Amino acid sequence: MRVTETGAGARRMLAVACTAVLAVPAAAQGQGGPMGDAPRFSPGVSALVGHQAKADRDGGGDVGVTRYFASLSGSRIAPGGTILGVSLGAGGADYSFGGAPLWDDVEERRLSVSFRTRLGERASMILVPSLRETAETGASLSDGRTWGVFGAVFWDVSDRLSIGPGIGVFSRLERDRTVFPFLAIDWDVTDRWNLSTGQGVGATQGPGLTLSYAVTDALRVGLAGRIESAEFRLDDSGAGPGGVGGHDSFPVVATVGWQPNPGTSVSAFAGMEYGGELTVRDDEGRLLSRTDYDDAPVVGGQVSLRF
Repeated sequence: MRVTETGAGARRMLAVACTAVLAVPAAAQGQGGPMGDAPRFSPGVSALVGHQAKADRDGGGDVGVTRYFASLSGSRIAPGGTILGVSLGAGGADYSFGGAPLWDDVEERRLSVSFRTRLGERASMILVPSLRETAETGASLSDGRTWGVFGAVFWDVSDRLSIGPGIGVFSRLERDRTVFPFLAIDWDVTDRWNLSTGQGVGATQGPGLTLSYAVTDALRVGLAGRIESAEFRLDDSGAGPGGVGGHDSFPVVATVGWQPNPGTSVSAFAGMEYGGELTVRDDEGRLLSRTDYDDAPVVGGQVSLRF
């Protein structure tokens, strides 16, 4: 994957694209047959939680965080395979600082609409506009509002490989919007091994890559790595009054997933988080502080139901 600029904001927006591109077709195909045979309407619900243990910060103190998120979704699937979906969710991140705190807990709301349609026999197109509001407790969620839209085209290269390029445009808090290309892949290397980008293992967005092995038809194990990146509006007190907080890291985890039927999915992960970084910017986007913290254990899980 490649972005047109460096920095946490660009990485976070790339994550939104990768997640949505693979999530939408999976939701449709998970109904037990080709998209043309799917029901006209498919509601769903999902919840996830992830915990990073406390780790020492450079310069003194420590930091730990528990992230959580829940969403409701619905997809209308036309007989020809066209899909129109809506997802609405809310969650947050509870921070624990030892020493001088950088911010309090964080709240988040997300709304996205997705449109996917076939382009001939082996290609498809997707368009996803989205809206997100993320802010520290005590700050207005509307002050942490960002928007985005991306589009992509996918080709079924073979029965085992789907791949496609795309482009996204997203706003950022107190900084210029970012424009970037991306690439997603879903590759059945063998009947049991799969390599794919898309939905990751944590509660924040981030581009990732997962290698998984099908132990049985319902049980998969794997190894996943991804960039986690979050950006949020700060309240009027603290380290950056009215500014922007940021949290970036790179977890590498072992995963286990259980899907007893097409509408039920349960997964868990455990591993280590590397490259942790906390940033504070002022209300004009200027960097005020950047703090690294030690590698830390991470654990979590997710439950998804589709009806």
